[in-house]
Amino acid sequence: MHIDAVRRFNRFYTRRIGVLRAGLLGSPYRLTEARLLYELAQAGRPRRAPWQDLGLDLGYLSRLLQGLKRRGLVRARRAAHDGRKAS
Repeated sequence: MHIDAVRRFNRFYTRRIGVLRAGLLGSPYRLTEARLLYELAQAGRPRRAPWQDLGLDLGYLSRLLQGLKRRGLVRARRAAHDGRKAS
């Protein structure tokens, strides 16, 4: 119950003060993009996956990563244990 209240509070105020829009503090990145880029840069240390720490939905994470890849900010490679065929 308390977690839901904190999330509602955070969502309300992040929208209210505009931190989710691009260009905040002169940055070309939205807040979530910047947070994800930071977490990916820290990936060398043993820890949970970035989306777990950020609480991101996997579908939203996928869209964020695709956008960052299109902009040349991240690269992806297939994991050795991934059994899917490349298209």
